[in-house]
Amino acid sequence: MKKEKSFLFITFLLSANLAVSIDVTGCSNKNDGAKIDEQTSSSNVQLVDVDKIAENPGAYSGNIKIIGNVNKVIAKNKIFTLSCEDGDATMPIAYDGALPKQGDKVEILGSVKKDSDGKYIFTAKELKINEN
Repeated sequence: MKKEKSFLFITFLLSANLAVSIDVTGCSNKNDGAKIDEQTSSSNVQLVDVDKIAENPGAYSGNIKIIGNVNKVIAKNKIFTLSCEDGDATMPIAYDGALPKQGDKVEILGSVKKDSDGKYIFTAKELKINEN
């Protein structure tokens, strides 16, 4: 009887862990497995679906990682927009480095901030273009 309870408890823990992993990744689970870098991936950086950030950007603080497709690039402002493959919602991204091209699939490490107009924008610290 004790072995049966232990087995059921372990099965429950594994199921709960899998459910949390699926919920957190959202559309980002279509990633090809590339990482921004080993130092970043070894820290506890939360992977968040672009759609979830766009729905409630004020709910996120600290560094997070997002994966999505570049929709529009505004080079003069060093800004581009990012969405999931379904394109339901977009998030503006500010990045001081070399900007990706429209249609690129990218991984971004950064944080959500308010701009001077009180609008939310994702400020990227690192960006990696995924090869597909």
